[in-house]
Amino acid sequence: MLAGPMGTKQIDRVDVGVYRASLSGSFPSFLTADPKALAAESVNQGLPGYLEPGTYTVSGPGGSDVGPFTASLVIPDALNWTNRDAITSVPRSRDLSVTWAGGGQNGTVQIFGSSVVSDDETASGAVFFCREDVSAGAFSVPSAVLSNLPVSGMQSGVPFGILGVGVVSDGTRFAASGIDLGFLTHTDLSLKPVGFE
Repeated sequence: MLAGPMGTKQIDRVDVGVYRASLSGSFPSFLTADPKALAAESVNQGLPGYLEPGTYTVSGPGGSDVGPFTASLVIPDALNWTNRDAITSVPRSRDLSVTWAGGGQNGTVQIFGSSVVSDDETASGAVFFCREDVSAGAFSVPSAVLSNLPVSGMQSGVPFGILGVGVVSDGTRFAASGIDLGFLTHTDLSLKPVGFE
């Protein structure tokens, strides 16, 4: 069960040891199968928002393998990727500056990108991940990192490249019988399609 400022949500068991709940928005198609849908897609279609800033508590009654548990964490104001709209393509030969505001004072901003080259039979690509303290407000991805990505392929005018900026909270540890370590964290992520050139 998840309880927070917007009420409670049931987290359903979908497999042994796997629980899942849709809390807001929808899964973007470029992470599933259809890059052509990107041009008109809003990642936040579908469900009304649930994860507003505030304190959240996750609890479970336990079972035969893991005992009952409760853990809480505070979700801060959302991270605002301030130069998101200005980044439409990424030259791999220059450093990439990313700026943000908000996201609380604790936690880490994760900046990542991926680029894929594809034809009818094969696909290959590369991914990078960089991290910076939320309080820094900016980070430059070095050209030495970007130059290791392939030039993004295209399909119907949509690049096979993704740039993402998100905040990962410091999280909260919790204890329960039957587990070595319990950890509750929150990630707020913004993604957009870009071409790496």
